[in-house]
Amino acid sequence: MAYATYLMLLVFMLTVFVDGKATNDKFYFYDVNRCHYFRQSIAKQNRSMPRDYSYRSPQMGATCQPIYVREDSVLIWK
Repeated sequence: MAYATYLMLLVFMLTVFVDGKATNDKFYFYDVNRCHYFRQSIAKQNRSMPRDYSYRSPQMGATCQPIYVREDSVLIWK
């Protein structure tokens, strides 16, 4: 019996949360620093509006998690 071998890479998955619920979109990065850059940029959106603004914007958040993926199965950003 022949087994297929796949190259598994350790990457960092950015998951975006809107009002505490994870979105279906996942973003993969080779570099943890690049992932954290986007995580912080998303988190800063909550502080850009004054609190007494006339409408309520959704709370945004994100996390970076290390995971193994097949190199040919997802788009991995540099």
